[in-house]
Amino acid sequence: MRHKQKKNRAKGAWTANAEDEFERELEVFRTEAKAASQFFYAFLSVHGVAGDVPAVFKLLNSAPLFWNTNLGGLQTSTFVTLGRIFEQNSTHNIDRILRIAQDNPQIFSKAALGNRKKKASPDRHEWLNDYLRDAYVPKQSDFRRLRKLVRKYRKIYEEKYREIRHKIFCAQKSSRMDRSLRYCLPRQAFESSKECWSSWMLSMIPCFNYS
Repeated sequence: MRHKQKKNRAKGAWTANAEDEFERELEVFRTEAKAASQFFYAFLSVHGVAGDVPAVFKLLNSAPLFWNTNLGGLQTSTFVTLGRIFEQNSTHNIDRILRIAQDNPQIFSKAALGNRKKKASPDRHEWLNDYLRDAYVPKQSDFRRLRKLVRKYRKIYEEKYREIRHKIFCAQKSSRMDRSLRYCLPRQAFESSKECWSSWMLSMIPCFNYS
């Protein structure tokens, strides 16, 4: 009996550790995906408005160094963050959060979800039972579907953006020609990268029955 109780306590601690780790990685992914989208669409918005409104274009050209510095920062941050999400040698990449989720399905159980809600909601007795009754518990097939989705968009990243990121934005040594290429990127590289952004990365966050 003692052995069983000790085993249950150890299992509970292990589950809690898995939950803590998953929560940290989920928050990292949320902030990375949100930041990348903000950098990307801010960059496109400035260029779009400047191209459509002559008065704005003239205003930006009154302080070109300032605006080129800001646009360069947004452009660089977009590619750097995109790499942190997809590069498999990155400390907090999308595969890490999926691996934690898939290896620890107990953190998505109704019991675990109920415990999290109890800690966060003082009025839980009014709605928790109904909430848990309708909660969806993910299956292994759900995680396989997410992995398939990640592979699809990682392929896009690897084919279109990884080399640009490594050779232009993250290289310690790059030629003057390499650095000048960043001014050719908006239409050629950025336009098609919309398919890598909020349409799927931000939508993945609520896929986990966690919060």
